[in-house]
Amino acid sequence: MERFAHQEQDEVITLQGGVTVFFFQEENGSIHTITANEIVLNQAQSILTAQGAVEYTLSGNERTDVFFGEKLQFDVDNWAGLFVAGETTQNPKDDSEKPQFTFQGDFIQRSSGDIIRLSQGVVTSSQWTPPAYSIRADEIIVYAPGEWSITGGALYVGNIPVFWLPAFFHPSEEIFFHPSFGFESDRGAFFYTTTYLLGRKTEKEDSFSFLSIADLDATDYQTRLEGLFLRSTEESISPRETNNRIMVLFDGSTLFGFHGGVYADVENLGILTRLRGYAGVGFTKNLYQAVQGLTSIYMDEENESTAVSWNKARLYDLVIPFRFGLNLSLTLNPKPFTVTVQFPFYSDPTYISDFGKRGQDIQWSKLLELSSGSDENTKNQIDIGLGLGSGKTSSFTWRLGANGRLNTGLLSPFIQSITLNSLTSEARWQIFSLEPSEVDPLAQEATKTSEKEIFLLQQLTPLSLALSIQGSFIPDGTDPARDTSRTTAPPESDYFFPRDESGEPETQSSQPEQEEGSTEVTYEAPGVNIKPQSNTSSAAQNKVTLGYNLSGSMQYLAPFGNKSPILIEEIFTSPKFWQVNQRGKFNLTGTFSGFGNRLKLTLGSEAQITQNEILKWIRTEEYSASDVTSISRPNSIRLSQDFTLAWQFFPETSPLRDWKVTYTINPIYFNRVFETVDENGTIVYTDQRIGWNADSISKHSVGLSLGYRTTGFVLVNTLSYNLPPLTETMDLSVQMDVLEMISLTGKTTVSFTEQYPLSPITVSASLGNQKTLGLTQQMTIDTELTRLTAMRATMNLFFLEASLFADYQQPLLYSVARGWYREGEKSFLLSRLTLQANETLAWGPVWNERMKGTVNFDIRWNQGLLRFTDSTLSSTINLTLSIREFLDLKFSVSSANKSMYKYFPGFIERVESELPNIEAKNIFVDLFNGVNIFNPTALAQSDFNLDKLSFGLVHDLGDWLLQADLSVSPQLTPDKTAYEWSSLFTLSIEWKAITEVNRSISIDDGTIILDQ
Repeated sequence: MERFAHQEQDEVITLQGGVTVFFFQEENGSIHTITANEIVLNQAQSILTAQGAVEYTLSGNERTDVFFGEKLQFDVDNWAGLFVAGETTQNPKDDSEKPQFTFQGDFIQRSSGDIIRLSQGVVTSSQWTPPAYSIRADEIIVYAPGEWSITGGALYVGNIPVFWLPAFFHPSEEIFFHPSFGFESDRGAFFYTTTYLLGRKTEKEDSFSFLSIADLDATDYQTRLEGLFLRSTEESISPRETNNRIMVLFDGSTLFGFHGGVYADVENLGILTRLRGYAGVGFTKNLYQAVQGLTSIYMDEENESTAVSWNKARLYDLVIPFRFGLNLSLTLNPKPFTVTVQFPFYSDPTYISDFGKRGQDIQWSKLLELSSGSDENTKNQIDIGLGLGSGKTSSFTWRLGANGRLNTGLLSPFIQSITLNSLTSEARWQIFSLEPSEVDPLAQEATKTSEKEIFLLQQLTPLSLALSIQGSFIPDGTDPARDTSRTTAPPESDYFFPRDESGEPETQSSQPEQEEGSTEVTYEAPGVNIKPQSNTSSAAQNKVTLGYNLSGSMQYLAPFGNKSPILIEEIFTSPKFWQVNQRGKFNLTGTFSGFGNRLKLTLGSEAQITQNEILKWIRTEEYSASDVTSISRPNSIRLSQDFTLAWQFFPETSPLRDWKVTYTINPIYFNRVFETVDENGTIVYTDQRIGWNADSISKHSVGLSLGYRTTGFVLVNTLSYNLPPLTETMDLSVQMDVLEMISLTGKTTVSFTEQYPLSPITVSASLGNQKTLGLTQQMTIDTELTRLTAMRATMNLFFLEASLFADYQQPLLYSVARGWYREGEKSFLLSRLTLQANETLAWGPVWNERMKGTVNFDIRWNQGLLRFTDSTLSSTINLTLSIREFLDLKFSVSSANKSMYKYFPGFIERVESELPNIEAKNIFVDLFNGVNIFNPTALAQSDFNLDKLSFGLVHDLGDWLLQADLSVSPQLTPDKTAYEWSSLFTLSIEWKAITEVNRSISIDDGTIILDQ
């Protein structure tokens, strides 16, 4: 203290010279400390005035507030105060690394209720002076740590305003329903809300902060519901044992409409393995193209006014005034069986894509392209399609199914397993486009509508059954229940037939849970006999096994085809026809191994019956012989056998273990196959009986393998010779690897029908490490012409790769009348050159480990050397910048040049006689013109065309999330005569979903319990 003066006059006390005074507030134990150059206390009015480097500290109740300013007026009766040109700092209660926030204002008023009001205020967590980023507002009110509001504010980066905040409130407690809002071009202003009735949102592991104005006390406590808020309690949350969730969804937008629904995901409740469900409705509008963007308003000419039209849903002839979505996925496990239920049903194909694009937080990694869509980036998405995808839905299937395996117990090994591969009932629904006359005229004229396509029943399968029994007459001595090398779950049955000739059949994996102590079974792939294997060592005695497999399947189904009933009551009564598909198969397989497991003999027999037939035509007017043909084509009765004898010269531990000789013959004793359908509709079959011909002998060959394997060196040569009555051919191949640096492979086929011609020899050789420096050469040699017919040479150096292609072909010439055409003698010509550079460079973190970024470039040039107009250069550059607790940016630009040949005068000279107006260009000048946005003429003439330009900005505001995206790309005009710029801007502010209302669900003595 340099100087101290004390004056007392008329109950006014003046203290000067670096003075500090203390006040103790008895009612709450708070301590008020004031330090200033001068302090004046008016005892009559109980007003304290301090000026000159004023510092005011309020401590107590686990909270400390510090104010700085030029002048302070302080009421010692109610502890209220007013700062001029003041500043205060809000600190977290704990010692975490959460940010410290600074509030500044021309005037700062603190009320007796500890509420702080700032006029012309500034709030920031930047530690710079002046701050690198801040929110400036006409008024800022701080109610408590982490709880404040602003009016008339703007977000600044430096001195540049980037976002307007007319009003904002940040509560210190979580609100019961958490809204998120923003703007999208095809929705207008929107809001989403997610309310958890059970469970809580999974927290993201990767977050990026911009202005981290988060709740300063985010300790994970139990919560209780009070009004609209979830208040924290003193009890910490214990680790959750399940991920059960039940949530209520409600969304709305000014342009598109509204959506509400319920989503549930519950698992591990008794025999209930998992239950997932969704139910929702949507009220949306038809959208029409406006001068700028989309609009939901159309001109009602009849009433001479504007109006909006709402989407309707159709279920055949039933019109529903709203869109709907239902989906139930249920898995039960009443051992030894597994029961599944799948019941999706949506009013239209775009329901999921319209209402499923709602996450609970922004996917920072995906936005910044730090990952490629892994589960980490999508774990907070709400999948209202339950696995049907996020885009347009083309089909869905109702399915009730069961599978499992019985424990045969004492019957083993003679009956090792009795397996229910599949027992299902299904109904498949397919997308169907309505005729224009069937669509509401207002929807028909709309740019975006849900009324032009509906779902119709395509195929009904009331019963589909597949069974199998497996056993062994002469067991191999191993315990199937302990042999972990065997498959423990049956694959999907291969006994089913295509459900839809026009599309891919849906599949359902059947993998029942293995019951402890039950018998495990080895399952065969389709068409491959079971070959029981022994796990004994090579020193074991000779061994014989004999096993069998009996399987069968049956399907009873009814396709509806493209023509479907008009009336809803006819949905399940008017199929095209009823058909039944049946299949049975019996395999008997015996094996013998001896001489130290070097001699192996396998003998298998198979009997198979396939019978598909149409039982009854319902829509007889649609009878088609092609339908009968396609259904009956797989019909057959087949008796066959396979025999394989193999001898391995050296044991498995020897470097010469590849020395083997094999003999195989697979005869077909009887085969009845479908031939045709005659004019009377009768199915005609052809019987094929055993004979010495290619129809009866499916395989007859002898094979020889010679090789040597040691550390750093592998050489294997194989020969396979097809014997009569098959076409006599010999397949030859060689493989050599040296120190994982040199690789050589080659193969060819020799035919013995016409003077022993060789098929083209394919040779591939590589040298070096393909990740750093490597050379690869691939060649195809025509042995008849004794010349190269194709070649590809590739060299890679780190992120660079160059490939040169050559082929044996005629030269290519060009003329205006004929275009490109071939003329002249064939020769070995260079045909194509490709260059590629792809690399991602990461830097940082720097600046006290706060800043990092990435640069990714992918440049590809494909140049035709014969048809040189096939010349394309495409490039994509992605830049990301992340400043911790400040800013996250992403910039991406992609472009393409499809006329690279114009920069090579040699190419131009080849066609200048036909195209005299074409001129060679300077690549550097053209590149500059391609980015010169200030010269539209040069920009239009450049061959470097911009494909897409995008910019993204990310803010993490604690409980609030902010994202802004802008993408620009050229689009053809409707008349396809010119290009125009098309832009898409998205701005969203999202309030993170609440943690939970109930924490877990359980069942105790049949009573469902929700734990708080």
